[in-house]
Amino acid sequence: MDMGEGLVGGQWCAMFIWPLAEPIRLAAGLLLTLHCQALLMHFTSSFLVALPLLLLVGCATTPQSRIEKNPTAFAALSPEQQQKVQGGGVSVGFDAAAVELALGKPDRIVERETAEGATQAWVYYTVVADNYSPGFCGSAFPYYGYAYHCRPVVVSPTQYEERTRVIFKDGKVVSVERAR
Repeated sequence: MDMGEGLVGGQWCAMFIWPLAEPIRLAAGLLLTLHCQALLMHFTSSFLVALPLLLLVGCATTPQSRIEKNPTAFAALSPEQQQKVQGGGVSVGFDAAAVELALGKPDRIVERETAEGATQAWVYYTVVADNYSPGFCGSAFPYYGYAYHCRPVVVSPTQYEERTRVIFKDGKVVSVERAR
């Protein structure tokens, strides 16, 4: 080919583009493979974090399951109280058995003694799960070849927020506090 002659159409592609096509395709395939591995690692780590939470949720009791375990205590309640317990609610005047049917065992019990007398607070918490970010993702080259890995990073640790506080005095509910 004469250098003075311009390259047109297929000649230009044949000389410059086609020789680069295979390395570009291989590089794109490698990047896609590495990206897919990173996504797989991220989803795997997210699943491993969520699994214990799912198991805890599976162990949680409901008002209905607690009523079935203790039908005698449920039968002793008035019809209005039974309806409230079935919905997982409590009211002033309930006794400890009715509260336990509605909300379950408390996560914490706080006893208070004042000039007006002694009270007991049953505190129920809700769990706010760990917040993970994908963290660092990158190649382990040159130490482990072209392996790609991700390390999830905990952005905020597990937190417990108070959901409900039930105050008892002389064995009866005198106050119910709910977080919004």
